[in-house]
Amino acid sequence: MISRSILSSQLGKGLELSLAFLLTVVLSRGLGPERYGDYVLMLGWLSLATLLIGLGLQESLSRHLPGIVAAGYAPRNLLYFTLTIRLGLVLLLAGLALSLRTPLFIWLKQPALAPYLGLLLLLFLFSQIVHLGWNYFIAQFRVGITIATNLARNLLLIGVTGWWWRQGGLTLELVLRLLVCGYALSALMYLAAAWWQHEPDRPDWPWASSRRVIQFGLPVWGIAFLTFLLADQTDILLLGTLLADSSQVAYYQVGTALVWKLMGVITVGSHMVLTTLTTMQERLGPAGLAQSWQSFIKLSTATVVPLYLFVALFAPQIIALIYGDAFAPSARFLRLFVSLMLLPVGLMGGGLHLLTLYVWERERLALALRLAAGLLNLGLALLLIRWWGAIGVVWATGLTALLGTGLELLAVQRLRRQPYPWSFALKICVAVLAGGLAVGWLPVDSWLGLTVVAAIYGLVLLLAFRLLKPLTGSDQQLLNQLDIRLGHMAGWFTVAS
Repeated sequence: MISRSILSSQLGKGLELSLAFLLTVVLSRGLGPERYGDYVLMLGWLSLATLLIGLGLQESLSRHLPGIVAAGYAPRNLLYFTLTIRLGLVLLLAGLALSLRTPLFIWLKQPALAPYLGLLLLLFLFSQIVHLGWNYFIAQFRVGITIATNLARNLLLIGVTGWWWRQGGLTLELVLRLLVCGYALSALMYLAAAWWQHEPDRPDWPWASSRRVIQFGLPVWGIAFLTFLLADQTDILLLGTLLADSSQVAYYQVGTALVWKLMGVITVGSHMVLTTLTTMQERLGPAGLAQSWQSFIKLSTATVVPLYLFVALFAPQIIALIYGDAFAPSARFLRLFVSLMLLPVGLMGGGLHLLTLYVWERERLALALRLAAGLLNLGLALLLIRWWGAIGVVWATGLTALLGTGLELLAVQRLRRQPYPWSFALKICVAVLAGGLAVGWLPVDSWLGLTVVAAIYGLVLLLAFRLLKPLTGSDQQLLNQLDIRLGHMAGWFTVAS
């Protein structure tokens, strides 16, 4: 069940993030660099507001809900508990924002955003319900509900915004109104699905256990805040405040968004990883967690490294084809960022090690590691923005990701050594370098040219994988559990035992 849920989640998430990326393309081309930069800044402030009221409740759902279900309880009360807290904090923060709206936007040096405060608060409200609903169903491996809900929202938004763009009437206010409607629809779908999840043969989760949920969530909340200092939203807010140039914000966001979207499509989501690691630890003990840990490392390496290298090679052409000439400055952001993130995300596991510390209930150690990395990123960003402008943020984020991921990996290995797949990683890198040498010199000036180059690159990778055989017998068995056809295909790339 877990293997199939992960596969279904990945397919659904890939489609969902692809549609979300398509939406950003429509919005960026429809609004233009300056207005799209304002839109990105608004989303950045909403992300910060979400963090301020988070309390680690989403992570608590992912961590505790599998155990609650395994103990025989109906989990719906846990969702109601987290929703009550989250919505109360939303109302409190909204009241403060409305009472301080004029000095707030002056202090932020972004008075042009003030007229949209009401729409932003509505979007803030509905998005909190969506976030908790998503975690609630993912933690039960009920990925079909999350896929259907998010796809419905994205398809609606793409269709309507695309039509208005073609009509030449796409405005920032209209975009925000459509987002409010889309998230309201998703919130209603999640609440209805939770209400219909009636399990009369199971006792309700006892409210008295809520203390454990809060105790776990608070240190994770601190970690989330520090992680925010490492993410692109912090960089966007710093650029908007220090440079006061919405176009630079747009160029940065377009250049880095493709990397984040690719990361989301080709790696398993953090909450699915946390739920899987927790479940395997409870079922099989340390051996089960070690097996899952190595599988996730291999998945990241086999997917991230080939794609990131290809994007780095053809960054200018990709930006021109997707976003148009107006966003040509974004190409250097994309090439630098994808190159810097290749090692920490592709070969070092990204955030996998932090989630492993969660499973071991070493939240304080995780908090200390993220504190060091978050402060480093903030300091580097403040310094490098003044020296190099917007490109300095890319250097700050990439270097901090490398150092922070390295420290988290070291911490996991010192606590309980996990089997890193060195041979697998080396073979993947050799295959990817062969593919890069084969296509890096080819000219690309159209979608057809990019498709042909990508096909040649993929063919070289397949031939190299066939020769190097990076997979082992245990990898083939795992793929057999996902789908028997995947297991048969893996036999072509599996070393003989």
